[in-house]
Amino acid sequence: MKRMNKTHFTLIELLVVMALGIMLIAIGLPAFNQMITGGTVTNAANTLKGGLEQAQSQAITQRRYVALLLDYKGTNNGGTPAIRTCYVTPTGSDNSFSFFNYTPASRWISLGKGAIITGASFNSVNAPATNSEVKTNIYTVSSTGNAEEGFPHRAIVFNAYGALAAPAEVTYISLAEGVMSGNNVVYTNVDPDNPSRPANEMKLKINPFTGKINIELGGDGE
Repeated sequence: MKRMNKTHFTLIELLVVMALGIMLIAIGLPAFNQMITGGTVTNAANTLKGGLEQAQSQAITQRRYVALLLDYKGTNNGGTPAIRTCYVTPTGSDNSFSFFNYTPASRWISLGKGAIITGASFNSVNAPATNSEVKTNIYTVSSTGNAEEGFPHRAIVFNAYGALAAPAEVTYISLAEGVMSGNNVVYTNVDPDNPSRPANEMKLKINPFTGKINIELGGDGE
């Protein structure tokens, strides 16, 4: 007489499998979250790099000043940092430009939730301590006659030859994992050895003469 094969599990066996599954999820979830948020900063850096390259290309093609607006507060994107290209004209003051019009088909492009712009400056930039204000020392674009869409904005400005506008300095933009609290950055992933600093920081370095953009990991600007 043939024996019946066992085709079912006991309640204890099911409970053991469920417990093991829960343990594996608990162990793997932090690493998975870290991978997702880390990827968010990388994606934001690539989006920003693409926006800068587009602004430079438009400046050369149209033979005029083109700015990439950096809405680091997320005023026009529900609190999430965003970028947008526009035509600008010099005001005669250093690093200062007036908004003329948005470039054709221009729109606010989100850098993605979870990534923030922590600083933008000539020559060097370092992410500020958490709960400190974003560091910006670059071009300013003001809108004459109104303050719509968060003007004035900080921006990167290219001239008609595709180089950075005067003063034509090496320019850095830094990104990290976090959220904006007013004008301040709050890091959601901090360095365990220095809790005031971000654990995952990336920088874009812009050559002032060629407009070439390099993406770098953390560290001091040059």
